[in-house]
Amino acid sequence: MLERRRSIEHRSEDDFEVRMQKISLAVSFLAMGLMVAGYLDMVLRGFHSALPGRSVLPLTSLTHLTQAPADLAAMSAGILLLVLLPTTRVLLAVLLYARRRGFLNALVALLVLVELLVSMRGGI
Repeated sequence: MLERRRSIEHRSEDDFEVRMQKISLAVSFLAMGLMVAGYLDMVLRGFHSALPGRSVLPLTSLTHLTQAPADLAAMSAGILLLVLLPTTRVLLAVLLYARRRGFLNALVALLVLVELLVSMRGGI
């Protein structure tokens, strides 16, 4: 009985890893596609890149896409997607631990999630 439970837990951890790899791959390709499309749009319109370049749009500006240049909005959205990957992983870990009734681990993962969200909001 105990061996069967360990097998189920191991399989659920493997499922979690497989799911996260698929999500990470899809989000990474989408983010890279957005950043490349935004950069190519800038280059095709004659914008010459310089260091330091234009800043990334704040999250509040991304919600009003009609006010932001499309190239900068696309690159900013791609960067935002890459930033959200660790947050998504921690959120899925909270759900996995809660489902497995590992409440202490779920609580720790929830604290990490809150810290991530606070640091993103505060720019820390």
